[in-house]
Amino acid sequence: MVFKENADTNLKAPIVITGLHRSGTTWVGRLIDATETVRVMHEPFNFHHGLRGIPCWYPYHPGMGFNPQHAPNAVQVEHLLATFFEGKSRYIRSNPNASLPRRAVRAIVGNKSERFYRATFRLPNPRLCLKDPFCLFCVPHLVERHDARVTILVRHPAALLVSMRRMGWQPHMDVLRKQPGLLEGFGPDIPEEAFDVYGDDLQANTWFWVIASRWIRHIRDTYPDNVLIVRHENLSHGTTGILEQFLSHVGIQNGLQKAQDFLERTTKGTIVAPKQGVLHTHARNATELTSLWKTSLRDEEKAAIVEIAGPELEMLYGRQVP
Repeated sequence: MVFKENADTNLKAPIVITGLHRSGTTWVGRLIDATETVRVMHEPFNFHHGLRGIPCWYPYHPGMGFNPQHAPNAVQVEHLLATFFEGKSRYIRSNPNASLPRRAVRAIVGNKSERFYRATFRLPNPRLCLKDPFCLFCVPHLVERHDARVTILVRHPAALLVSMRRMGWQPHMDVLRKQPGLLEGFGPDIPEEAFDVYGDDLQANTWFWVIASRWIRHIRDTYPDNVLIVRHENLSHGTTGILEQFLSHVGIQNGLQKAQDFLERTTKGTIVAPKQGVLHTHARNATELTSLWKTSLRDEEKAAIVEIAGPELEMLYGRQVP
């Protein structure tokens, strides 16, 4: 695959690894990092510690010819990405939870991500990878303007619910109402109670998964040459050909052995799930991890997820039973 040059710089077409958070994007970003051929940028669209000026979690850009009333953050997204690929971005430097010495360092020289970003643009013609779940709804602009090679990680909604509960996190349902085109186009049937993330977290998480899945299938069908969908479960189990397909799609050559070694190290561990609140543990028992939700959720919860997400689940996973 021969990549076009980035429209804004002499960079090669960037790699984008995205999908809902808790879908395995960090794991796959580290897999790419293990090949030592790409500079992996960790969550530049993170609202808490990413680029300065991120308007919200999961900003929405539907691509060329967008209606500003439907996508009120799209112009800001365009500016942020243009600046990012020019090597001129600055990151959020405040962190009230950090120690005083660390806050002082961040205020003067930036956080770790910003320092890595600046070092990257001192290299000759680097290849960038954006590892960022929060740019999921910006994929059309990343493809149309920057010719990005996009891989979207999908994971069963029941597994995502278990992971979100373990972290004590809630889905960002508020971004749907703030971005009307996203809600009207992909969630017109969402019930009002799904927006109460502190009420029924199953409804909130599952409906957010449904909207994201509809969006993912839409952009896959719209940009078939640039967008690849990878199921977290297939990668975890080492499904034949999936790693080769992924590396070919993103244009990483001669990295297969290192990628295979990384998968071996990170899927043959003894830990099924980290302790409550622990973000990542990359030495997991992948076989048991992918089916953990089956024993973690009650039967009525599994049935409720299938009732809400059934059509989308069938599209991505085949027919589901409670």
